[in-house]
Amino acid sequence: MARSCSEVGWGILWFFIMLLGAFPLAMIIVWFYIILTMIAVCVPSADKGSDFLLKVMKWPAACIQNMLDGKKLC
Repeated sequence: MARSCSEVGWGILWFFIMLLGAFPLAMIIVWFYIILTMIAVCVPSADKGSDFLLKVMKWPAACIQNMLDGKKLC
């Protein structure tokens, strides 16, 4: 499938966002997510926090999907 130059450019930008931002952030957040998930068993109100951290941990996957699709940032 032929891609336009702009889609390739956006894909490269998404790659660098994933590599320099999303992946390192997810690697740090995973430890807080593990601890908060254990706390959420005893304190049900911590579920909202663990759900938010799960969304942050899924950010690298979203960046890769956007990179493959060539989506724009905005």
